[in-house]
Amino acid sequence: MFCAFLRQPTRSRNGAAAFRQLCPSKSSTMNSTNETIQKPTRTFRHLAERDLYMQHLVDAAWNLAHTALWDTAIFSATEVEGARALLREELTKAPDAYKAYLAFGERVQLARYYVAARPDRYVPLPTVWLHPDNAKGYRGTAAWHQRILDMRASLPVYKIELRALAEGVLELTEEPTVQNFLYWKRYFIEKKAPGLLQLFLSVLANGHYSPKQGEGSL
Repeated sequence: MFCAFLRQPTRSRNGAAAFRQLCPSKSSTMNSTNETIQKPTRTFRHLAERDLYMQHLVDAAWNLAHTALWDTAIFSATEVEGARALLREELTKAPDAYKAYLAFGERVQLARYYVAARPDRYVPLPTVWLHPDNAKGYRGTAAWHQRILDMRASLPVYKIELRALAEGVLELTEEPTVQNFLYWKRYFIEKKAPGLLQLFLSVLANGHYSPKQGEGSL
């Protein structure tokens, strides 16, 4: 049981390198953007490594959601902790926490587009929107996301920029290097996606300067 626990979830060690296989930059010499990424199973030598990985997933998920949906809101420490607990539960119960994180990142962006389409739309408090019993919250974005997955069965790179944003945020959460930052920044520039670039940069800034857990939220 312990070994099975350590082998969940799956993810390559270098997300940027893996993503280049699926969506290479213009300067890449690869001939196709439809290659399938084969991600090795992520293993952990100690429970502390597994806990750190899950912490990175939760941090990335919260920073992305907070920036995309509530960027101007200041939440109490209680609200932030409650939202993060719901995120941890969502990722922990999934068969593959990494895939669950990517799906979450894409669904958050779909919710952002939905709200931005009309001025009378809004997102409630994070603990309300993320609660699994709220059919009109995060749970309600599942059908939108499934339509994208259905399209990718025929067109693998359909709206792949949504996944790229989630992958890039996690990559910089785990490995905040100049090389990774420049790769993802160049990716969104070459994709001519200024909106996603700005969101990406905002998520990184909020994640870098956000208060530590228990200190509230900016």
